[in-house]
Amino acid sequence: ELGRVFYIPDINAANFVLDGLRLIHGNGYEGLTSDNCGSGVRMLASNDDQITLNHNWVFDNVAYYECPAIHIWRARALLTDNSIYDNNGMGVQVEWNSDSVNLTNNIISNNGIDPLDIAPGSGARLEAYSVNLSGNTFSGNGLDGAVILSASDLTVQDNTFSQNLKNGLVVMDSPNGIIRDNTFEANGRGANLSGYLQIVNNTFRDNYDPSSDGVNARGAGLLLGYGQMDVFNNLFTGNQSADGGAIAAVGIMSDDSIFIRGNRFLSNQSGDGGAIYLLNAGTNVVESNFISGNQGQYGGGLAIDEETIATLRGNMLIDNTATSGGGAVYCRACTLIQERNWLTGNMAGTYGNALHIQW
Repeated sequence: ELGRVFYIPDINAANFVLDGLRLIHGNGYEGLTSDNCGSGVRMLASNDDQITLNHNWVFDNVAYYECPAIHIWRARALLTDNSIYDNNGMGVQVEWNSDSVNLTNNIISNNGIDPLDIAPGSGARLEAYSVNLSGNTFSGNGLDGAVILSASDLTVQDNTFSQNLKNGLVVMDSPNGIIRDNTFEANGRGANLSGYLQIVNNTFRDNYDPSSDGVNARGAGLLLGYGQMDVFNNLFTGNQSADGGAIAAVGIMSDDSIFIRGNRFLSNQSGDGGAIYLLNAGTNVVESNFISGNQGQYGGGLAIDEETIATLRGNMLIDNTATSGGGAVYCRACTLIQERNWLTGNMAGTYGNALHIQW
């Protein structure tokens, strides 16, 4: 138990396969190996090599500070039908100019749960030219479910992200990505995304940040960073945070744009913007959404704040509630264009049952 289960410093093989193994009780803790990463499996290769892991069980491996149970460098990585769980550090890490990463039908759960907080870890941390996640379950991990550091071509489809302590999914940078048909449920936040992305046909349900009174607790369902993003035909329900119960977009550059179209926002809750919160968020189009039963202090449905340009077109805002101003929509120092919206049954504690504009 003093060392890794597998350590291969130079694969030099067209396709190296691990299939049907139990990889347990590896130890990559500080002082027991030459470095701290890859407590179960560590493989170093070149971009021409492929590493395939199928039908393996990888559990109860010990690493130091976020280091993974499976660590792959500079190779095409294909992981299918593996169970990667109960490792005290990260579950999987693929990095250093890897050409492609494909994770399909894996269960990656309860990694990075460290009672001493020495090795909090995410389920997966991936960096490659092409990243594909399909049919996986990321659940109960101590930090994030999956983190995409960079991917020129990204597909995240038919996955379940649930009960991860921080984010279900993080995308830090992708110029071409689609995130579709996933379920984000009961995470600290559903997803934290930056890049040029399509977010389509997903369900964001009951995500809640326990530090929801903190300054950074925004967008329990979806937090949008820089880039151009199209958020289309998703369901947001029962999410709760300090600002933007379902979606928050904060500090977007002026030449970036966000389209929020054809979504349903039901029973989300926050301080500002029960469903949607936009702050210094560039140019935005909020179109053809159904926004009902959401609650906030300012803007039961939407709060649009400080130098944000927003067009609201063809939305239905029904039965939303603000304890202060703007039962449906609250606008503070913003540029607001409204076209053909339906606002009915909204309530505010002070000003503007439907709309409150403040300069």
